[in-house]
Amino acid sequence: MHKQARVQIAASSENLYATCEDFYKIIDEDLNRIYQLSLLLTGDRQKAENCCVASIEACADKNRVFREWARAWTIRVVVENAIRELTPRPTRSNSSSLSSLLHHPA
Repeated sequence: MHKQARVQIAASSENLYATCEDFYKIIDEDLNRIYQLSLLLTGDRQKAENCCVASIEACADKNRVFREWARAWTIRVVVENAIRELTPRPTRSNSSSLSSLLHHPA
């Protein structure tokens, strides 16, 4: 009896989590809104497209997200990727010039 109860609990808890298909459905339904949010947050068409692509890729990865929260999680991913698009990444030339300024003050 205990084994059967454990199997039922395990099966029902697996149904609580969103699948890749759930995310694909959300993206298909909300693609225009996802792009509009990306464009609003980044202010640039190319960055918005990069944000959308990165968000779709992140949603395609297997994440343990409750099915009920999948749509909100998708928006969260878009916001995170927009922030990444806007955050300047240090380059070697910037880091070397910063290093030279720190070691050789004017």
